[in-house]
Amino acid sequence: MEKHFGAWEMQPWDAIPRAGLDAWAEDPWDFCPPGGESVRQLQGRVADFLRQYRHEPSMVLVTHGGVMKVLSGLAQADPLAVWQARRFDYGALVSLNLAPSLLDH
Repeated sequence: MEKHFGAWEMQPWDAIPRAGLDAWAEDPWDFCPPGGESVRQLQGRVADFLRQYRHEPSMVLVTHGGVMKVLSGLAQADPLAVWQARRFDYGALVSLNLAPSLLDH
């Protein structure tokens, strides 16, 4: 499941108060839209999901771009700024190798 944007979900950008967007830009890791989740919470949720299947030899996931960013960041142990900037083409096939040790924390 993609990042939950709470009250911002399905809203055009110009309908979101500028102060909220500025607060998000100032703290992209921990800012939570009203009723939504932060990027840190999204990463934790994705890592929790992966921990459940850590001993599977392989998996196929069909997911949204935000989740793909988290997965690629976990796979490559990249800092937030690097993996948040990644772009994935719509319908792209992406292969990742996740070491089980990356999910230990």
